[in-house]
Amino acid sequence: MAGVQSRDLGEGNRSLIRISAPPIGMSKSSPIPECKNVEVPWDDISAGYSSPCLEVWMECASSGCHACRLAQLGAEYLSLAEPEYRVHLLGTYGARMMTVLWTGNVRYDPFPIDGLPMGDTIKERTVYLYTKVGAKPTSWPGIGVGRDIGGQNGQDPKDYASVVLEWLDTCLQGHPACRKNTSVSLPSRLLDVHSGQRENSIHLVSGLKGQAGSYTALSHCWGGTIDVRTTKDNISSHEAGIQFSDLPKNFQDAVTVTRAVGLRYLWIDALCIIQDDQTDWEVESGNMASIYQQAYFVIGANVSPNADGGFLDYGRKGFCCEGKAVGVVEEEQTVIYARSTGCHSDHGVDMMLGGSLHSRGPLGQRAWTLQESLLASRLVTFEEPEIVWKCTSATFCQCAYRDQQPALGGQPVFSLNALLAGPVWSPEGYMDWYRVVQEVAKRNITKASDMLPCLSGLARRFHDSGAGTYLAGLWLQDLPMGLLWSAGQYYHTGSTAITPYRGPSWSWTSIQHPFYGILFGDEWDRRSWEPGMKLYRIHIELLRADCKPKGKDPFGEVSVGCSITVAAPLMELWVHPGFEDNEDPVWVVRSISEEHCIVTSYSWFYLYFDSRKYKQLRGAKVGKGTGGPWCLFVLFVGDLCRGRMSAQGLVLNKRPDVSGVAYERVGICEYDVYNEESKGLTQMIDSGNERGIAKII
Repeated sequence: MAGVQSRDLGEGNRSLIRISAPPIGMSKSSPIPECKNVEVPWDDISAGYSSPCLEVWMECASSGCHACRLAQLGAEYLSLAEPEYRVHLLGTYGARMMTVLWTGNVRYDPFPIDGLPMGDTIKERTVYLYTKVGAKPTSWPGIGVGRDIGGQNGQDPKDYASVVLEWLDTCLQGHPACRKNTSVSLPSRLLDVHSGQRENSIHLVSGLKGQAGSYTALSHCWGGTIDVRTTKDNISSHEAGIQFSDLPKNFQDAVTVTRAVGLRYLWIDALCIIQDDQTDWEVESGNMASIYQQAYFVIGANVSPNADGGFLDYGRKGFCCEGKAVGVVEEEQTVIYARSTGCHSDHGVDMMLGGSLHSRGPLGQRAWTLQESLLASRLVTFEEPEIVWKCTSATFCQCAYRDQQPALGGQPVFSLNALLAGPVWSPEGYMDWYRVVQEVAKRNITKASDMLPCLSGLARRFHDSGAGTYLAGLWLQDLPMGLLWSAGQYYHTGSTAITPYRGPSWSWTSIQHPFYGILFGDEWDRRSWEPGMKLYRIHIELLRADCKPKGKDPFGEVSVGCSITVAAPLMELWVHPGFEDNEDPVWVVRSISEEHCIVTSYSWFYLYFDSRKYKQLRGAKVGKGTGGPWCLFVLFVGDLCRGRMSAQGLVLNKRPDVSGVAYERVGICEYDVYNEESKGLTQMIDSGNERGIAKII
């Protein structure tokens, strides 16, 4: 019989649902079967749509429907895992069963579903079908491979070494796009974790630069001061030996992992960089790109917010991701298991997926760790509660659920090493840089002055791949687009200027929370960047750029006095008399060359200040000859198309305290080019009469 067969009732044991092998022509690579007989509402079950009851699915499965066979396996698991609930199936997606369960406990439900008693408790579950790693797989499409963790029959959650070694072997043998890193040029200093074969001590080894070998590197959260760190006073004693018991728990666990996979060397920033030597710190932080990229793999400690928490034992003892046997494919003698996807950890693995760089967990909160994760050729992150692998070619997790999902475990959408490996630089790479900036700006950083240093490794990789000349966090070759950052996630909120000096006013480094909302949207505006997005009719021309590094790292901190001199349409900007106190003041754009002005409207002209301090402008007299501290100007950069064509400009304030004519950026503005009321302003820009030269500091 091709359909679902009857159960065998064993000696007091529950029997498994027996299904036949897939029909001829269907294989593992075939499309996931879909039921053609039972109508499934894919819109929104909470909107009141009805879906077929379990009995309908079972009847369809018995008639030979392949999709319903898989659905019945998922229903079998739910009846075992949560016997107090009745099962209401919604459909299948890959190896997952979309389900709704309900029970007779009366509660009010604001979103009733047809066929369910009003007020019943409703729960939604997704079930994953799989065969176990190492066991005979099935040829059924839609049934993945899984690894049980914890429980009576699952892998010990602390048995990380076998999983990591398995992933390493898969990557080294099966991922031609991934770097091997088995013999690379070593960093200047490393920790020898096998020195003298004594487990109670490690040694700092200096003078390794230029030698070949392999090593691991730790990505972690400092979380304040770390007592055991290398300084000019103790470097000799660290070279003589560091007691294992003296190390913070994160460092101890990193040593343990390195030893477990058979490697000799480990790189940890606090111990391999002389922390009170500014020159050494600048040189070594500038080498971050090669250190993390060339590591055999990077160890991500994504459990503890500080160095003392550790990551191998933290909360992992009780973790259980164990499935139940629900079926057997008779001809293959393959056992099918099922478990809820709720036990799967999603922490951190979305770092490179779906166009997002966001990562959850402590590592996702620290600015320094962004480049560490992006630069890593292979990253093994110890999460709460499981381990996650990321390389250029794939993303895996300890329970193996993510391995089997094409949209999740295949080629990451954003892989820095893959992006920058091409023979020719792509302009789309600049957009990825802006995504990096937007993400790092949201993260915590102890010293505000470290913002550029914490990106210097990434900047070096972009530069080496052809991005061009680096200017305080921007790229000269894409400067018009790079200038169009805004302050805060919401344009209107503004931010806070950074003091002391971290960068010029035209760079996003000058404020606390820069945001490229114009490219990627925000909570109010869901517009997002699409491939090929660019500025049209670029009005700005760079005449001169003066930007010098503060120290030895050309991609690190910058010196005070950075400036750009540009030619572009430049006009005065002031508040229309009588509208000074309005929440949305009416702005007047006035020609410098002639007595002509355009009265704007907040229906088509939008202005957003960078810093909250500029809100004091409201209520103050602004404009030529007012005698006040404000003399604002607008400098138009170009037109951007993102559903509609909008002209983009910088709002500038003239600095009377600086010798010569100089401006500072204080905001950003835009207007709808095709709005009937804006035609006069567009004509002023296009005339060429308003073109001026501005030095922006």
